[in-house]
Amino acid sequence: MSRWLITGGCGFLGSNLASEALRRGDELAVFDNLSRQGSEINLAWLKKEGDVHFIHGDIRDPFIVEKIVIDFKPDVIFHLGVCPSNNCTAFNGMV
Repeated sequence: MSRWLITGGCGFLGSNLASEALRRGDELAVFDNLSRQGSEINLAWLKKEGDVHFIHGDIRDPFIVEKIVIDFKPDVIFHLGVCPSNNCTAFNGMV
């Protein structure tokens, strides 16, 4: 059993990957800001599928990202969270 962290875990790709983690019996943390249409529906579906540790937040906040990694201690991180192109100025100078 592995510990999976999926950013953007309530989007289309992230929720389907999360469902696979649950099917495999892996421990799962999903990090998402729920800004995309349908993400809340995907989260409700995942919660019916199994034990999901959901963290509401934004990947543009480096402090919450660091805290999640330190606290959850994932074996693997799938970074599927996206920042809309018109809203990514927070990343300038960070990469």
